[in-house]
Amino acid sequence: MWRDDLDELVKNATIISDLSTMHNMGTIMVNLKSQIESDNEMDKINQLVTVNLV
Repeated sequence: MWRDDLDELVKNATIISDLSTMHNMGTIMVNLKSQIESDNEMDKINQLVTVNLV
């Protein structure tokens, strides 16, 4: 009886930590994506500035 309850708790805890990890990974991916996009925007602005200076 106790053993089954313990196994179930451990299983649930593992699932929760996996979901938490997935969520964190998702957040990191979103942050990276927005970082890349803002870098691209900066590149565009730099190109425009360079063109105007020439």
